[in-house]
Amino acid sequence: MTYPVVECSPQARAKIAPNQGELSLSVEINTHHRSKYPIDQLQVGQSFTVPIAEANEASLRITASKRGKDTKKKFCVIKHPGFACFEVARIA
Repeated sequence: MTYPVVECSPQARAKIAPNQGELSLSVEINTHHRSKYPIDQLQVGQSFTVPIAEANEASLRITASKRGKDTKKKFCVIKHPGFACFEVARIA
């Protein structure tokens, strides 16, 4: 399944630091055939959602944390029970 990249929710937008500019770092995009989520495509203020039924919360959080450390970017994972989904947003 593909997960479209969209603008982040107000909850994620609140976590973005004021005057957060795009850092220009040369980062290798993960093109491995097992890459499940479009985490490398996110710009600051963008996110993608994953239905709760399709994801393990701990695994999703670990993936976001590890990719953030590898690429010097910052991500947050927000659970939206009302919409039955997890949101992965880039916040720095």
